[in-house]
Amino acid sequence: MPESPPRSCVTPTGSFRYAVHKPAYSVINRREHDDIRPLGEFPDGRRHLNTRNFPAGDVKVDEGEWIYEIPNAFSFRGTTYICRSWAEAKAAAPESIALPPPPATSMSGLLRDRKGPRLADLPHPVLLALAAHSTDPDDLTEIAELCCEFVHKHGEPVGLRYTRDNTGRPRAVIHDHTLFEVVVNNEALPDHYKEVMVLRPGVQGDSEIIGEWRRGESHIFEYLRRNSYIPWGHYAANMANDAIRYRLSDLSQTDMDGLRHLYYQRTFLRLAEELAADIPARREMLSQHALAELRLRILARLQ
Repeated sequence: MPESPPRSCVTPTGSFRYAVHKPAYSVINRREHDDIRPLGEFPDGRRHLNTRNFPAGDVKVDEGEWIYEIPNAFSFRGTTYICRSWAEAKAAAPESIALPPPPATSMSGLLRDRKGPRLADLPHPVLLALAAHSTDPDDLTEIAELCCEFVHKHGEPVGLRYTRDNTGRPRAVIHDHTLFEVVVNNEALPDHYKEVMVLRPGVQGDSEIIGEWRRGESHIFEYLRRNSYIPWGHYAANMANDAIRYRLSDLSQTDMDGLRHLYYQRTFLRLAEELAADIPARREMLSQHALAELRLRILARLQ
């Protein structure tokens, strides 16, 4: 038989070839509880709540974001999937993809010109290194206060300051995104800062929570990442904000059981939907027994 031509974005005629996915889909909501709470405040004092992360029913996406599927020019390098909004923004400003030139940095000059410099006075590369490697919570707390704006009560952070972008969407006031991302990944940053900056449901976006596992000290949320480069979205089971895990050794066997259960649950539910098999009632996590029964119904439909 003749060999099929290699997949490539370059056709024999020299034109550019790609595929366009226009997804529409629905997602069964298995989350049992709501956890509506403020993420922060706007300048006028109004609270910004995470209501969008806790839908009351199933999630229906009628017109998901288009996804471009681009086979690499060299077929052995695989395929790239990118969101339309990202692609169009970069096409309008291709220079935004480039790495910025490093800023002028002189530690000796800083120490020569000042006596006892503050953290805010440090050159940016030095501040980034400190954010990544310091084990002093006081260092990291001060760096966190430099890179974004908090709402404080009794001297403790309880949320982030928010504003609205030119489309009206709420945006956290973050002055230095790179520094923000580095410091929140440092385990030594106090947990109440981690929770307010990145762990509280909704602080990283509007992704709906459509599954939940809770056993003792183990608590996991399953998010629908609808703004995914995967057409039809993807699912992410993440430790909840009250079960902070920053090291692999922090994960318990119960944590792993929960992660595994949520992944199997979502996989079996999607298969059952595709096969028109009976699905148990919504807004509850399936027990191990119910999950095993659903698996057997799927096998029966396949046969």
